[in-house]
Amino acid sequence: MLETAEVHHGFWKPWTDFNRHAWRRQITISEDHSRIILGVVVALLALASPAAYIVLNRFIVRIWASVEGVYPQHKSPVAVEAAPNEHTGMIPRSPRHSFYPLIRETWKCSRSPDFALASLVLLSWKMVTHAPPPATVDSQSAPSHLDAGHVEPVPVLETPRTPGTPQVHQSDEIYTGFKWQNVKARMVETAVVTILWLFSATTFGLIIWGSIASTNLISEGIGLSASADCGVWVMDGDGGSPNCTTGLNYLQELESGEYAQRCYGSSTGADGCNFFVAQDIPYTEVHDDACPFADELCLLGQSSAYTMRTELISSKSLGINVPKGMLFNRSTTCAPIERKGFAFSLNESLSYNYGPNGMSDSTWTTAKSTTPTFPGYEVATFCNQGGSSGDWQPIPEFNSESYRFTTLMFVQSQNNYHTQPLKDPIFPANTLVIPPPIRGKTLYYNVDPFATVLACVDRASICTPSGDFCWSGNLDIPPKALNPTSHIEKMGYYMLDISLRRSSVCNSISMRGGNALRATSKMQSNVTLPVSLPLSSTQWKIEAKALFETSLARIQIELRDYVRGRGANECNFANRIDDGFLDMCSAYRFRTVGWKNLNATGFWLVLGLVLVVYLLSIEWAREDGEDKLVAEDLFDAIKLLFGKCVLWMRGRNSRQYVADANGERENPAGGEGNGNVTIGNVSPVHVVGSDEDEEPREVVES
Repeated sequence: MLETAEVHHGFWKPWTDFNRHAWRRQITISEDHSRIILGVVVALLALASPAAYIVLNRFIVRIWASVEGVYPQHKSPVAVEAAPNEHTGMIPRSPRHSFYPLIRETWKCSRSPDFALASLVLLSWKMVTHAPPPATVDSQSAPSHLDAGHVEPVPVLETPRTPGTPQVHQSDEIYTGFKWQNVKARMVETAVVTILWLFSATTFGLIIWGSIASTNLISEGIGLSASADCGVWVMDGDGGSPNCTTGLNYLQELESGEYAQRCYGSSTGADGCNFFVAQDIPYTEVHDDACPFADELCLLGQSSAYTMRTELISSKSLGINVPKGMLFNRSTTCAPIERKGFAFSLNESLSYNYGPNGMSDSTWTTAKSTTPTFPGYEVATFCNQGGSSGDWQPIPEFNSESYRFTTLMFVQSQNNYHTQPLKDPIFPANTLVIPPPIRGKTLYYNVDPFATVLACVDRASICTPSGDFCWSGNLDIPPKALNPTSHIEKMGYYMLDISLRRSSVCNSISMRGGNALRATSKMQSNVTLPVSLPLSSTQWKIEAKALFETSLARIQIELRDYVRGRGANECNFANRIDDGFLDMCSAYRFRTVGWKNLNATGFWLVLGLVLVVYLLSIEWAREDGEDKLVAEDLFDAIKLLFGKCVLWMRGRNSRQYVADANGERENPAGGEGNGNVTIGNVSPVHVVGSDEDEEPREVVES
């Protein structure tokens, strides 16, 4: 498989993925190495599982022994020959056998959770299906009431006995089948078995889950860029070869449009949409919005605009690898523009006056159209950035100072025919073709020689990570947003700002012209007559939406091209990166091919855990001949240390009590005292002073 080039990788070169909430340290490795490492991890976990279970098993055994030391269990009664009561002739009921020793031994001898599950099930079945029968004797006596301290008697069964034969007492348990009486008689033992069974089942499940979860140590191949050509490559107007031409800006606009058409609104992971960490930038639409221009400019009225805007989007969704990340917002509002009073027919030309353009007083002048010879649409685009002194200076009605970009588009219909009339204000076709070019087929076209006019305004703002303060991006962070902002966050802001520079409708259509329109792609060029596929009655909104999506895709592509150094080999391009943000070249995340990420924290944690489990499960023979685990000795040491701490705390509290009592008790004679105090009815105790050698305390009899 062909691997993505210029990716930060290496087992000993971990990096921090700030887009994760936890376990951020990642190691980028090849897919082949990831399969090997994953196999090793799964094998280690499988081999360590029995050892881990044995350690937990012995831990439970030690806890059990400690509890029994505090709350001792009654020993199992020894089966003896039961003698009949001398008054009643009855014998006591045969005591039931205690299963505690057998439960403990079964649990301690289990070496794996599956073996423990099977053993405990068999043992619990024996407990509920076996019961001791009562002993019998040859007598006709009836039961009598005994004191509470006596054992409950059982009636004597009439069984024949040969004279001279000794009395029989049967204490061995016999199979009775499942009886609730057996369960009730062994409620505590059954509860212990149930708890141990649940613990074994949980351990078994955790072992299986751990083996499956270990596969999550390897994640999708999102890596860091490591291009040596990284830089802010822009056209150098101060020098370069005069005969050198470049098409980078056109290629970027073309790629942005194709990416937006292919990936925006498509299912996740569609073909050709798997490079960026986020496939698209979400946005919302507002129909019948307020027109951003003066009333006399809006063709369809003041509430006829179409607005598309994003929410506050984190810069981390663009692949900028920073802890918090600035937020940004993009919006575009478009509306058809009135031509009456702004478009004029001259002798041999058509003139449009929406503000002077360069040396001309009119915005656009074109020759009066002759018969169109090619299908599609011709588009002339004029742009103004934030009211700057560019070539086109919009008339005041455009309010261009209030927006980042103002774009004016003249759409001229060419040799286009439609099967249905269209009343769209930008793509009209409501004139019937007479005579029809094709007999029996009705066609429509646009007879108006003037171009229709569509205008859009673009806004962009950048906000602090909390979103409580926003400003227009201009490479200068306002002082209010600086505190506290680390260098890495400033670098993230720098990357966001340079990626927003060409995000506008102007930079989505100016290079491609009419080829950028979806309506152009509807023209059937493989037929004799250029008949268009059906267009929407609001085709201008479809075009505005496509241009807005292209401007969003341009943000993603612009940042990628800077970091990956796309313009490094273009003629007349120079690297204008700020020297203070050179580390942006290693702060860009993107999807790679042929690479995987290994979670560094989880990997080393698994290795450490396996090593600790193996060490704790080492079994060695002690001098007394008993085999014990290292974990058991560790448990005994912790238990001993805990006991000493408890004794020390008790002694400390006792000494504090005596000191408090000495401070409160005064000498009865009013003197300075002789070091003896009396506490309640306790005999006086001589307290050693600070200047005396400590000796055993002298108790003075009262």
